[in-house]
Amino acid sequence: MALRSLFLSLMLIALTLAAGTTPAAKQDQQSSIVVELVESRIENAVYTLDANVAYEFGEQVLDALDSGVSITLEVEIELQQPRELLWNETVYSLHQRYQINYHALSDQYLVTNLTTQVSTSFPTRYAALQALGQVRDLPLIDLNLLQAGQEYLARLRAGIVITELPAPLKLWAFLQSDWRAKSDWYIWQLK
Repeated sequence: MALRSLFLSLMLIALTLAAGTTPAAKQDQQSSIVVELVESRIENAVYTLDANVAYEFGEQVLDALDSGVSITLEVEIELQQPRELLWNETVYSLHQRYQINYHALSDQYLVTNLTTQVSTSFPTRYAALQALGQVRDLPLIDLNLLQAGQEYLARLRAGIVITELPAPLKLWAFLQSDWRAKSDWYIWQLK
């Protein structure tokens, strides 16, 4: 009986926190991610792209980051072939992941490209987020894999990957809109 009471009390606390019933919780800035610009070009028979993404995290995400929680972000890219009667057909997709974390001992923020495992440290959170938003020279697709003379559309979006959070934080993050931040698709034509 005591175990059931404890469980119900914990559930009530979790639901109260998830609802954000305190006035301060409602005033917190929400996370937002905006893809501002994407440019693609052909270099050595490979499409590469540059993108500018603005990451603005809300207080919950920033508090977790400053407490040592690693935040994983994903840039999704899709190549589509337009069709007249049906929705566009996705012919290629790419998922690029990055991680940002804070090291209290060195007082540095570390940004890691999870594909190449290249890490760069920054003295401030602002500098780390700015660098994270500057995607440069990302290889997209070999030109030989595309049909000559065919029109292709590309689209890109970025977001927080909740499934990579530590287990105790994962459920909480699924309940909070601050953690579910994802940009709209940015669409452009490959030329």
